[in-house]
Amino acid sequence: MTPTGTQRSGWAELFAEAFARSANPMMMLTRARVIVAVNAALRQTFRYEDRDLVGHVVDVLIAPSWQERALRDWGSLLHRGRLEGEREWLCSDRSVVHVEIAAAKVAVEGRDLILCVVLESKTVSPVRRPRRAPGAEGKLTPREREIVSNLALGYRVHEIADKLYISPSTARTHIRNAMDKLGARSQAQLVAIAFSEGLIDPQHVEALARR
Repeated sequence: MTPTGTQRSGWAELFAEAFARSANPMMMLTRARVIVAVNAALRQTFRYEDRDLVGHVVDVLIAPSWQERALRDWGSLLHRGRLEGEREWLCSDRSVVHVEIAAAKVAVEGRDLILCVVLESKTVSPVRRPRRAPGAEGKLTPREREIVSNLALGYRVHEIADKLYISPSTARTHIRNAMDKLGARSQAQLVAIAFSEGLIDPQHVEALARR
């Protein structure tokens, strides 16, 4: 669950650290769809500078043929608190990249923002989203939480398996179990949920920061 009270400041620092270090392209937006922060992975993937994105409406990234749908989906995101789906985004050279995105509302230092996680994908198959039971976030096992933390920080399945001395198939099983419990239909959405609900393991992020 999202920390409250005296934990909130520490969680905000943790969030900022994980956001900055993650290999998953991410950005933060206001409710008015204005980009307020992008991480290094997004800048590198789409080849933009901060000044090209921060302070601009997110349409600067979205291919013209997808902008109308993106605007409709935004209202659903604000209502439901979450959104997942596919898009066509523009790199700085105007080349088009097909991506899968997951977005979620998140409160950082008292400010309501939207976190968007990007996962590049050549094909996106419709998948039925499982229903998440109330309080399911508390049902993650310590191992699932550890693996989700690594996934959110941008490690790939084989890298997580090597780090934790488990097989890739075991790592994938833990990821699938976490997705079922949290109602995520993709790894991108699982990452968005992990950030928005404070499921990142603080000890893991602190250890990474000391490297």
